[in-house]
Amino acid sequence: MTVPPSTSSLHLNSDLPASLDHELLDTDAIDVCRRLQDAGFTTYLVGGCVRDALLGRQPKDFDVGTSATPNQVRRLFRNSRLIGRRFRLVHVLIGPKIVEVATFRGAGDGEDDSKAVESPFDGAEADDDGFIRRANVFGSPEEDAASRDFTINALFYDPIARRIIDHVGGYADIKARRIRTIGPPELRFREDPVRILRAIKFSARLGFRIDAPTFAAMPVVAGDIDKCPVARVTEEVFRIAESGHIKDAVTLMNDTDVLRVVLPELADALPELAGRYEKHLELVDQVVRAHRGLPRELVIALLYFPILESCSNSTDPSAVGRAVEAWLNPVGVRMHIAVRNRLSIRGLLVLLQRMKDLRRPVRLSPHDWRALPLALTVLRLLYRRDGTGRDVYQHWRQIASDQGLAWVPAESPLVDTGDVHFREPRRPGSDDARGSGSRGMRGAG
Repeated sequence: MTVPPSTSSLHLNSDLPASLDHELLDTDAIDVCRRLQDAGFTTYLVGGCVRDALLGRQPKDFDVGTSATPNQVRRLFRNSRLIGRRFRLVHVLIGPKIVEVATFRGAGDGEDDSKAVESPFDGAEADDDGFIRRANVFGSPEEDAASRDFTINALFYDPIARRIIDHVGGYADIKARRIRTIGPPELRFREDPVRILRAIKFSARLGFRIDAPTFAAMPVVAGDIDKCPVARVTEEVFRIAESGHIKDAVTLMNDTDVLRVVLPELADALPELAGRYEKHLELVDQVVRAHRGLPRELVIALLYFPILESCSNSTDPSAVGRAVEAWLNPVGVRMHIAVRNRLSIRGLLVLLQRMKDLRRPVRLSPHDWRALPLALTVLRLLYRRDGTGRDVYQHWRQIASDQGLAWVPAESPLVDTGDVHFREPRRPGSDDARGSGSRGMRGAG
């Protein structure tokens, strides 16, 4: 990769803000930066935390980039551990918190700034030897910025001097709410096709446009996603599903031919589901945003639910279980979804079928009681989507409430307008690329 010429003076550009709002920053991450700088190492907050702080969003994670090698960082922080094989990182442990410290990468590394994935689900096998196989070399901040995936993820911030460093024009793209690769888009996507999914994730989650050249390269390289480790692909797919913006992401996946590669079952079903699935995903997004996180088996079930519903037409719960298992097992094997997650989804669909018949008393097993809050989430979503089944939902919500389960862990207090009101749980005993040519969810073609 050709590294852009040094632009280390960009932090003096009058277009850049003088500083970030330190109320949004983590004091422990700042202390790690200060300690490394005091030891003589160039050190910044890097990547997504800088992007989010510039947008006025509270960053979830704070990563540190430094000129210190992993062993030098390890010697400086006794409360730390080395992780990673292909690219060594240091986790500095501060109470329950982890501050990740990485040495600036050299031009030969070329990897993006996504986290290493051990497993997309508990019990699933994952290969964390990524698609790019290059030397593990260290480099300068400029080289590190050039090796990242998108300009918006390549900003640095010195929290001690309170200055922003922009080597690749990332701040201008943040102001323009634009996602752009660093370097030629097709080349950067072929280096690591998972970047296509990351572009979709950032576009949907941040409400940013994907610039036209970047967007145009996505369907060209989409087929290469199949060459990536399944664990990385599945993890990105479900990070997208958990973002609270899955509707926009599925539209983008469909428009870029990514859906047929990563979720072919949905691509095949879209022409028939069409607007119904769009409404379904709007409600899924509302539920996810209300809870700020859901169990992964529920996320999978909600993503595929319009397809799984076709398996639930029988009034015999055993037949429902067999049909769900027959459909879900090949999908689970392909995506490396753990067996226990698949069994949880099967149990959830069977429980829902049993709950729908109010004429028959239902005896709930201990497992059913644990799954009841998840089932309530689905029942509420269904009556809000279809306008039917409210009596079933209210019946079971009252039973759950009598047992102290009404709001634990996943029965959303959403009102019908989609507004969110949180209550404490009760404990139981592209620029023009997305214009007129967008296919939306009309079908994968």
